[in-house]
Amino acid sequence: MTHKIALSAALTLTLLCSPQLLAQQFKLLIIDGQNNHQIWPKSTAMMKRNLEDSGLFKVDVERSHYTWRGEQYIKQHSLSLETVSTEQPVADPNFTPDFSDYDVVISNFGWKSSDWPTETQKAFEQYMKDGGGFVSVHAANNAFPNWQAYNKMIGVGGWGGRNEHSGPMIYLDKTGQVIRDNTKGKAGTHGEKGEFLIQLTEPHPITKGLPTQWLHSRDEIYGKLRGPAKNMTVLASAYSDPKARGTGRYEPVMMALTYGEGRVFHTTLGHDENAFDDVGFMTTLIRGAEWAASGAVTYPVPKDFPTQHNTSSRTFHSEEWVELLDLDLAQWDVFVGVPHTRVKGLPVGTPQADKPKEGVPLGLNNDPKNVVTVTEVDGKPQLNISGEIYAGITTRKYFENFHFSAEVKWGEKKWAPRENAKRDSGLLYHASGEHGRFWNVWKRCVEYQIQEGDFGDLFMLAGTGGTVRVKDLKQEKKWDPKHGWDPSMPYQRSGRVKRSENFEKPHGEWNLVEVYAVGQQAVHLVNGEPVLAIDEIRMNGNEPLTGGEIQLQSEGAEVYYRNVKIRNIEEIPEYLRNQTGL
Repeated sequence: MTHKIALSAALTLTLLCSPQLLAQQFKLLIIDGQNNHQIWPKSTAMMKRNLEDSGLFKVDVERSHYTWRGEQYIKQHSLSLETVSTEQPVADPNFTPDFSDYDVVISNFGWKSSDWPTETQKAFEQYMKDGGGFVSVHAANNAFPNWQAYNKMIGVGGWGGRNEHSGPMIYLDKTGQVIRDNTKGKAGTHGEKGEFLIQLTEPHPITKGLPTQWLHSRDEIYGKLRGPAKNMTVLASAYSDPKARGTGRYEPVMMALTYGEGRVFHTTLGHDENAFDDVGFMTTLIRGAEWAASGAVTYPVPKDFPTQHNTSSRTFHSEEWVELLDLDLAQWDVFVGVPHTRVKGLPVGTPQADKPKEGVPLGLNNDPKNVVTVTEVDGKPQLNISGEIYAGITTRKYFENFHFSAEVKWGEKKWAPRENAKRDSGLLYHASGEHGRFWNVWKRCVEYQIQEGDFGDLFMLAGTGGTVRVKDLKQEKKWDPKHGWDPSMPYQRSGRVKRSENFEKPHGEWNLVEVYAVGQQAVHLVNGEPVLAIDEIRMNGNEPLTGGEIQLQSEGAEVYYRNVKIRNIEEIPEYLRNQTGL
């Protein structure tokens, strides 16, 4: 089970961690620029925000002039740093941070990162020998396989040609005993991403006060890590389940090391945004950085720290847009409904039905017909929904107080049972509860209708409701605009309302769909025009409904989405409130 909250980072930390408990402020430098993980520009921004909000750190970022991967995030999270993106990693001869200015350095470099200039390497080695602090995050242990001193600092690493000559494999047995395995073989592997239990192994200031086990959000478990592994204490491990293509071993996920007089905290966690939002990750990163900087830990364990049975995440908010689409669809799950009896090419024995409300859905992330795919078009990810089987594409995160925006365009194909009906999809927000609650496919939610000629209509699904300014509630179900939403009319309780006017563009053109949602209110816009507003959004009778996941519908028609993004807002803009009567 996942628990998520959507407070701003600063407010969250103010509420959960008393500033009076925090010690002196340390100078911290994050270094990045080349990483095989596309998320790196954003994960640097996320770490910077969370570290600063802890009250412990003043954070600077130094980025290599030549960057690799992460192009879609660099513009949003440039941090006012001027860089040049390259197709392959290119060494930056002018990458010369003054490490001596900082108490601790965090590396967000990754696999295939170009070597630093020799003088920069020597300066970093001396910085560490003299008592500096260093934090290696996730793929930073993939970097610099031929730099001997660096491999001593991180203890173990993976990929990049590392093998038995790099050092033994390090893992743990069932009793928590560290195993040093000299078997020949390449270093570095991971199974499928998923949630997993983290188990403490050795007492240490970084982990003091943490539960002995907690459930970590969707992430990777690195395995077969090799290296010198000297002066290293494994603080925590996780079982790499062979059912998820793992190693079948307890792999180290957090380590503390010394190098000269310096201290190193090494976490293998942090594959993508889900991991960086995780409260366990945030907390151990902050505590690990504090220990690396000072040798002590004062940062308290927050009240929302995950438990053995529940993950805990805080949605990262920034005034900037957050892109929700990438080529891996990493921020979404796909729940596939019941295939119609006319769907061909399914695996033998797949249940099918004439009505999507009946039968057995294919379920979560089981998409044998590739109803949902992502391709790169004009350098950006495009979501392609075939519509052949009803499905819900659902964000893995909970959102409230947001402005959602996406562009949508119809394809040509239509499928049973809607091959003779209008092309149909939908934007579902404030979605909650189990998959398949409505029509065996979608969650309980508020629907922004995306249908030919009906963009922006309101449907309240599976027990949600609201009040809407409508001309004639008795005539509302006739779907005549003259009986639909009208901001000059009084509020009435309703679950289905026609939008005011049709602002949809002709078939084949992209349409901009937007939702502003704050508290129990929401506004639907089509191509920049407000067409409907809702107040007192609720569920289960009169229970306020203020947030949830976001779903996009596959509903019998080929449709494309691009530029799918979201940002946090504190209030619906005044101009929209005035136009909609909220």
